Amino acid sequence: MAEIAIPKLNNNDSSYLLLEWLFDDGDEVPADAAVAVLETSKATEDLIAPSAGVLERLVPAGTECACGELIGRLLPAASESAPAEPAVARAATAESTAIPGTATDAGKVSVLVTAPARALMDRLGLDEAALAELDTKVVKRADIERLAGTRGASAVRDAATPSHREPAPDPEPGLHELSPNQRAVWTVVSESQRTVPAAFTVVHVDMGPVEASAARLGAMAGAPEYVIAAMARLRTDFPLFFAAPAHPGTVRPADSAHIAVTIDVGKGLFTPVVRDAERLTVADIADVMMEFRIKAIRDGFRGSDLSGGTALLALNNDAEVVVATPLVFPGHTCAASLADTRDELVADESGGVRVRRVAALGLAYDHRVINGRDSVRFLHALRQRLEQPEGLTATPSDAG
Repeated sequence: MAEIAIPKLNNNDSSYLLLEWLFDDGDEVPADAAVAVLETSKATEDLIAPSAGVLERLVPAGTECACGELIGRLLPAASESAPAEPAVARAATAESTAIPGTATDAGKVSVLVTAPARALMDRLGLDEAALAELDTKVVKRADIERLAGTRGASAVRDAATPSHREPAPDPEPGLHELSPNQRAVWTVVSESQRTVPAAFTVVHVDMGPVEASAARLGAMAGAPEYVIAAMARLRTDFPLFFAAPAHPGTVRPADSAHIAVTIDVGKGLFTPVVRDAERLTVADIADVMMEFRIKAIRDGFRGSDLSGGTALLALNNDAEVVVATPLVFPGHTCAASLADTRDELVADESGGVRVRRVAALGLAYDHRVINGRDSVRFLHALRQRLEQPEGLTATPSDAG
């Protein structure tokens, strides 16, 4: 017999939502198959069966489960005993509910509404009929938030039927409840401010060569992709910038540059990871970044997309952002920041003036590990690669 328990998927959460079982009680589950789907504060993640067996589900879908909690078992396929009924009784508010769906050629379908989604529906006075606007069979809290944002909270209430359903009052009037995504940001920011004594250095970079190279390349690449490529290729020369603090006075250098990058399309801040970035060209990174933007729009991130970073690039490319100080993530030693590219007047060799395209490139760093002089050396090396960017468009083995 093998037990199915809730793993620890990230450092931000102590519990996850058991969003969906992918097999029924009594089904034979192959080894290494996805047996359930978990929802973290930022993504969904498949839970993989540790071995083959007959599934015994102990916890219903829609339940908030703590890390390490037992939620099911895989019994030997030859066992003559039928799987038991779920052994853990949960309150009705912790269970998901199924509501009738719209008719299809195959007959009626059902929509699974998770407990957090149901609670928010009740608060907004949202009727099940409004869920027809959602193209999903599993309605999560994020889906209800998106629906409310699209229609407006007042429109959601006006559409509610039956009329006797009243929105549930807020726990305390006047408080604004943060989304799960933003609560995760709260946790990370608090931990960073508490544990990382950070310093900050900034330089200006002439981005004209990058813009010219991107135009010649013809790919969907811009300044962020070039900075990721340049930053990653500095790992071997600056190993402490891609290390993780370990025991006091020691760090663990990374064996590859996995660059986390900030993505925000108006649905919360995400930091997906460009893996093995030092082995990728700018065009390769542009493809990865496009996938990230699509996932951010579609709420499609998996936990594996958001974990394993060894350094961070914070993008602040809104117009007129001159400089921004990023946070050093717990477990990292540095975080770079890229501000908006802007025009700057500079003197030319003939004594006149010319316009150049510049951006502020910053570096926040854990001062326990990295000293100011080394941060300047890192930024100068990064600037040199960006101002001579053609090597970043070739594969690393060809770039020399």
